[in-house]
Amino acid sequence: MMKQFLWIVLGFLATSCNDLVSEDKEYTGDPIVCLSSEQAIVQLSKENPTSGLVKVFKDSVLISTPITEDLKVYIAIDQKKTTAKLDEHYSMQQEVVIPAGSYFGYFTFEGLEIPEEDVSKLDVAVYIDSVSNPNVIPGFYGVKYELAEREKRTKIFSFNN
Repeated sequence: MMKQFLWIVLGFLATSCNDLVSEDKEYTGDPIVCLSSEQAIVQLSKENPTSGLVKVFKDSVLISTPITEDLKVYIAIDQKKTTAKLDEHYSMQQEVVIPAGSYFGYFTFEGLEIPEEDVSKLDVAVYIDSVSNPNVIPGFYGVKYELAEREKRTKIFSFNN
């Protein structure tokens, strides 16, 4: 008799816990803006790889839930993780607009004069610095270790010829 009672209580407990979990399976907080991926390879032009000329590389910024007004997203360069020089090795659009009602905003990234021997040595790390709407969360944050400060998640652009 006691065994049956325990099984019934355990079954009820498992069912009620499952109901609580199913209610929270979807994120319902403020919209989050993030970069499209954590890494991209910029393919330099095959005609003249030493010049480093490339067709403009188009990338995107995503928002988890569209909003009713245009959103400006400001992309910054992580100087600690970047080995390439802005306006010497690459150029990049640093202000992105996600149109009202849209999930995406696009920005451009372009390789410039990169010596062939340096192509594989250069990387550019970028992250979302801020957004124009205070109710939107700018960027995902990386893993937080005990007592460590959170860092913004970066995207690495590498070059290839």
